[in-house]
Amino acid sequence: MQLLLGPGLTCQQAQADRRLQDCRAVIADPTTGKPLSVWLAAIDSAVGVLTVSGTLTSTELAAWRIELESTYGSRPTTMQGTQRMLQWVRGSQMLRLTWRVSGGRVEASASVVDGPVLDGWTLGGNDSARIAKPRPPG
Repeated sequence: MQLLLGPGLTCQQAQADRRLQDCRAVIADPTTGKPLSVWLAAIDSAVGVLTVSGTLTSTELAAWRIELESTYGSRPTTMQGTQRMLQWVRGSQMLRLTWRVSGGRVEASASVVDGPVLDGWTLGGNDSARIAKPRPPG
């Protein structure tokens, strides 16, 4: 099965800080073949944030959750409004599964955040560290 859908990983360099790249691609879920969006923020070519997201069925979300919990352990679900989340922290990295059910659709994402990469990102001088945020789809 072809995993990459579309033109492949495309990256844009940030205007404010040339060390930062915002990269995107659409891949096929290896289990279902459905499209999933991939977004990453790279700082000096090191990935600080990696997110995979898509529209899932409740069965597909359950499979993501089972896989993560069988690998990293059970976690309580945290709720904020209509959004639910599971989070694991290992050393200086965080893994988060987030989902929201709306209109019979499940919008889900899994993100990995590398603390040292983000902690090391400053604009120079005495500036404090900045955190990359994904741009809205569109």
